Amino acid sequence: MLIDAGIREAHSLLATCDSDATNIYIVLTARALNPNIVIVARVVDPASEPRMRRAGADRVIALYRIGGRRMALSDVQPFVVDFIDTLARGQRSGHILAELEISEGSALAGCPVGQVVQGSSRVTVLGVRKPDGTTRASPQGDDTLELGDLVIIIGDEEEVRLLGRKRQKTVERPAP
Repeated sequence: MLIDAGIREAHSLLATCDSDATNIYIVLTARALNPNIVIVARVVDPASEPRMRRAGADRVIALYRIGGRRMALSDVQPFVVDFIDTLARGQRSGHILAELEISEGSALAGCPVGQVVQGSSRVTVLGVRKPDGTTRASPQGDDTLELGDLVIIIGDEEEVRLLGRKRQKTVERPAP
């Protein structure tokens, strides 16, 4: 079934069956067929999380754990939950949350954070995750972006799209 679905060319796979054992089998098979695929897998039992990672999942989501945290936060800080939901979906506010990767050839590599959003009062850098996994919330304007950084931004949907296009430098080719 995975081969028929195009697993060998797929960029990502979501393993969402109700059974942890079934999801582990799917992850093992998918990883064997496509070593470069990004795999996000669901677990029912949080104790299955290490096994799912050993099977090859890049991300493991324990729905009941996340659901419990969300319920508690909804009780204590309901506006925070509603606000993040609205931003994540890009509904009504015209603002979205987005993730930009600073990859090879990016025009943003080597730029200070302040320069990335210069000229835009409607985009804010919320955080930067370095390739080593460290995260800096509310980075300073003089913090420099480097290859492999992941940048979390919030802002006007159109300006976020324009900033996303800056990720790749325009290469000018000489006329023939």
